[in-house]
Amino acid sequence: MVQTFCFALSNVYIKKAIGTDKDSNSILFTNNCMALYAISTGQLFEGGYPVSGIGLIALSSLLTGFIGTLFLYEALKYLRFSIANTIRAFSPILLAAISYPFFPIELTWQKITGALIMLVSILLLTRKKPLLSKK
Repeated sequence: MVQTFCFALSNVYIKKAIGTDKDSNSILFTNNCMALYAISTGQLFEGGYPVSGIGLIALSSLLTGFIGTLFLYEALKYLRFSIANTIRAFSPILLAAISYPFFPIELTWQKITGALIMLVSILLLTRKKPLLSKK
């Protein structure tokens, strides 16, 4: 619940920051600097990973995070916040569908149910509310 609140709060702050004279690249630079600090000081690792793989994981996450966040910040300039956030919420399902041929995982009923719940919630978020008629 706290993670969901922080996710929504960060999106609100991003939208407010982009609405002012700040450039989206400065926000992105600050995000990546904080991630590099956390990685370089070892705050994200429990010690169960091989040292050779940590660098590749860090590079992959920084590059995908960089590109995805840059696209989000640019989209927020042209789209309404609710639409951009809905598209961002749909990304885990899209990523799972694209990566399945390369990394086949067992599809259990729990995973399918979770994906269906996400799809239904996305559809409910994008549904237009009916206009109430004034009497």
